[in-house]
Amino acid sequence: MRGIIRKGVPEHNIRWNQALVSPSGKHYTELRPDIQYIGNDGRVHIVEIVNTNKPKVFRQEHIERLLGEHFGSYVVKYVTSP
Repeated sequence: MRGIIRKGVPEHNIRWNQALVSPSGKHYTELRPDIQYIGNDGRVHIVEIVNTNKPKVFRQEHIERLLGEHFGSYVVKYVTSP
């Protein structure tokens, strides 16, 4: 997953399939992005992994509203499985 997460982000700043939180640890919602991490810019970055064979609801606008100034980015990575 190192190719998905920006270089230089410490492993302890990466959260996998856990409730959305701010950089200070404030719990926002039970939404569980596939990957979230606090970047070197101090903002929350989200990565969603999508299997092209299964539809997924994208939540970027909702997450942006929740995080406000703490929002960093929202990236969708597509994978194909047999």
